[in-house]
Amino acid sequence: MGKEKKEKKDKKSKHKKEKKSSKERKRRRDTPSSESHSSGSDSENERKRVKSEKLAQKVVQHLQKATAATGAQPFVWQKKVERELEQGKKLNELSLFQEQYRQTERLEELEKVRKRQADREAEKAMREEELSQVQRMRAAQEALESEAKEEEFYLKALVNKSEKRLVEGRPLPIDLISKNLHLAEEFDFELGDPWSHFSGLLLEDVEALVKEIQEFKRHDKYEELHMRFWEPLSVIADHELAEARKRDEVDRAHLRGQQAGGD
Repeated sequence: MGKEKKEKKDKKSKHKKEKKSSKERKRRRDTPSSESHSSGSDSENERKRVKSEKLAQKVVQHLQKATAATGAQPFVWQKKVERELEQGKKLNELSLFQEQYRQTERLEELEKVRKRQADREAEKAMREEELSQVQRMRAAQEALESEAKEEEFYLKALVNKSEKRLVEGRPLPIDLISKNLHLAEEFDFELGDPWSHFSGLLLEDVEALVKEIQEFKRHDKYEELHMRFWEPLSVIADHELAEARKRDEVDRAHLRGQQAGGD
């Protein structure tokens, strides 16, 4: 009886040892596979790291070339770029590009502000020029109106003087010439030629008549008919004045000759 128990106990102990040995062999078989997997994972991570590093270098170089033309040389933290690439960010999601986008947007907004300001200044300058032009035109119009009123005042004074002399019965040649234009309703119409009034006048009377014709020509210019009357008459008046001076010089020479012969 004791012998059978002992045999059972030995068999049980042997079975445990075999089972333990089997587990150990299995563990040993599994251990190389786990190490191989860990090694493969490390190799994959290394490849990703190298790829991120190369891509980061390209990004940095591209940025430096792009900014070289402007003379700016911004500091680029390559490690930060590598880290963001390793985190799976896309190129357009990198912080340095995001900052560039924000800076570009700020510059574009600033340019829009400058353009709006320039447009406002141009519009203001245009309004000021238009206002200035209106003011100049208004000033010119006022000057013309003032000149017209002044001319009208002087013309009225000339006509009033002629009218007074005609009423008093002591008309001058200029009164007889001008009444057909201004006083035809109050007095008889003068039928003779206007230049006929130079006939028989002394030099000083011709000079006075020429001066009065020039005054009417200068002030009586707001009706076309009047302008067409005084313009040719002033030419005739200058001719009559030249002839009167010649006659006066001849008369004076003749008088000097008579005086010399008497002596």
